[in-house]
Amino acid sequence: MEDKIEEHMRDKFDVILGQSTRDNEWIQACLPTKTHGCGLGRPKDIITAAFAANVEETINAIRTKLPATLEYLALLDAPIDEFDAHEFSSQDIMLFVRSARDKKRIVEEAASSLYESPRLKRYDETLAETKKKTQHFYSDFINRSRAKEVEEILMDNDNATNKARFHSNDGSFAGAWLFNVPTDKHSTIPSNDFRTALKLRLGIVFHNLLSKCCCKDREPIGTNPFHLFACNEFKPALLWRHNAIQNDLMDMARHGNVRAIDYGLSRMTQNDNRKGDILFPGFGTNGKDLVVDICIANACCKSYTPLSCDTQGHAMSILEERKNDKYLRAYKNVGVEFKPLAMEMHGLTSDTFKKFLRRLATEVSDANDIPYCISLSYWQKRLSTTLQKLNAIVLKATQSKISQKLGLQRDIAFDLNDIIIDNGHLHQWM
Repeated sequence: MEDKIEEHMRDKFDVILGQSTRDNEWIQACLPTKTHGCGLGRPKDIITAAFAANVEETINAIRTKLPATLEYLALLDAPIDEFDAHEFSSQDIMLFVRSARDKKRIVEEAASSLYESPRLKRYDETLAETKKKTQHFYSDFINRSRAKEVEEILMDNDNATNKARFHSNDGSFAGAWLFNVPTDKHSTIPSNDFRTALKLRLGIVFHNLLSKCCCKDREPIGTNPFHLFACNEFKPALLWRHNAIQNDLMDMARHGNVRAIDYGLSRMTQNDNRKGDILFPGFGTNGKDLVVDICIANACCKSYTPLSCDTQGHAMSILEERKNDKYLRAYKNVGVEFKPLAMEMHGLTSDTFKKFLRRLATEVSDANDIPYCISLSYWQKRLSTTLQKLNAIVLKATQSKISQKLGLQRDIAFDLNDIIIDNGHLHQWM
């Protein structure tokens, strides 16, 4: 039954993607959103955690109220040879004990693979005295073990680009867009764009991309789109994505009654008119003015993958260093604090960016008399959704430009009706 449920889920997921998933892609899709996945959950893992948790949480009560069960309940933790040698009075009882043993063993093996067996043992020993969410606790072991399994497969057998992609979509911010309820334009992703975002997250191949880029090197594309997010030919389109994130931060500041200025910043320093993105007067340390600059890295581009395939956040860290080299001293000389707000296109976000977002979320919470957790959750989802939506729009725009520049007579497989390119700016029909 578990396998049939999973098979049905996978069939429906393949319909959403428009193509079949490979086994590794499906396993990743079932992982939690904060751990590289789409939060689908594998039925077998969910049932395992639920069954094992129910046994652990009720076993003491059953022993007390049903003394006749003591004999077979003792076999739950007995050695395998003792279990095999026992003569059960009922086939149903034997199947129950075997199932309980097998499911708890899966939890124990998951904890062991994470080198956390002592933590699991301590939890079980104190379970009778405390009220805990045992199913969630057991599920966490299983899910993290699955994530480790996927990562080990990638590290052993896959290419550097796929390894970098996997690292780059880690964390709760990277998967926040998958929790959005499409109630307005900020929380809605068109179906084709949603499909593109899923493929980018899971490393699923694109079968409908044009075969080569329009850059001078005519870089081959194949089924891998990541060159398109790094090529200088498409800088105007990548600027749309940057500006969309900037606009969200400006809107967030307005909701929190925080002053935010995104014009005229080149006059603040005497350094070749270079400027950050947004000025927040009085929002820095000890009431200093604060300037932030947004940067979005592509961990899968050729220049980053040799290191980003092994080091999570490498591409993002490089951009942070460059922004600091470019702006930090110039702003410090005029008494202004500077922070780079760095993220990667798959959603991995720097600690500096997350800390800044939490600070703004606090202001929004106070200004609107809403709980902080709701404020932070909304803006994380919104920014995460904006990033993935714009990734899809950028990809569509690259295909349009390549087709036009190379004079290709073919129908683009993307829906281009929702964008108009005009002087390097993006306009969307709302």
